[in-house]
Amino acid sequence: MDRALGLDPEPIVRYVNDHPWLAIILSRAYGLIKWPLLGIPIVLVLTARYARLQLFMLAMSVALAVAIAISVFVPAIGTYYGLQLPPARYPNIDTSVYAGQLRDILALRDGSLRELGLFKLAGIVSFPSFHAASAVLYMWALWPVRAVGGIAATINILMMAATPVIGAHYLIDLVGGILLAVASILAATSYLKWLKRTQRTSAASAPDWPQKLVNCANGSQTLLP
Repeated sequence: MDRALGLDPEPIVRYVNDHPWLAIILSRAYGLIKWPLLGIPIVLVLTARYARLQLFMLAMSVALAVAIAISVFVPAIGTYYGLQLPPARYPNIDTSVYAGQLRDILALRDGSLRELGLFKLAGIVSFPSFHAASAVLYMWALWPVRAVGGIAATINILMMAATPVIGAHYLIDLVGGILLAVASILAATSYLKWLKRTQRTSAASAPDWPQKLVNCANGSQTLLP
C-alpha cells in the first residue's frame, strides 16, 4: 500500500540516522506509550472531567480490540525485515525495540511461540499502528485541559513520528492507526449518547408509585383516588 501511494519509509529512516540528535528524541518518544495510561486518568479526575475520562477509556478499549482483530488478517512484519533494511546500515537508530517485535512475530508465524510472557512479549501489531492510535487518543483526551493540552500534543506528535523509525512501521500503518482512533472516539461518543437517551426514556416511562408511597409516608399525598 505504501508503494501504491508513492510512499517510502527508507528515506525517513536514512534522514533520522543522519541526524543522531533526532534519533535520540524519537527513541525516547516511542517509549512514552505506557505513561499516559496512568497520567490521563489522574489529570482528568483532578480537573473533574469525568465524562471525558469515561469516553477515553471506552474509546481506548474499542481501539485496542479492533486493532488486535485487524492484525490477525494483516500480520505485517515491519519495514526493516520486510524491505530488507539491515539495522547495521543505520547505527544511530536504536532498533532494539523492533528486534524484540521481530523475534515474537517470527516465533508466532512458525508456531514456536507457545507461552505469552506478559513482561517479555513485544508488540506484534503492525497494521494499524497502535502507537499512532494511542497518540491521537491521548491528544484528544487531554486537549481540553489548558495546562497540559499543548504539551501532550507535542509529545504525542513526536511519538507518532517515531513509529516508522523506531517501531519499523509502514506509513500506511500510521494512517490506519489515526483512522482507528477517530472511529473509536466517534463510536464511544455515539454509544454514550445513546445510553443516556435510553436511561432518560426508561426513567420517564417508569411507574410513579414508588414516589407516591414516599409522599404518602410524608403525609403529602394519599393513595386513594
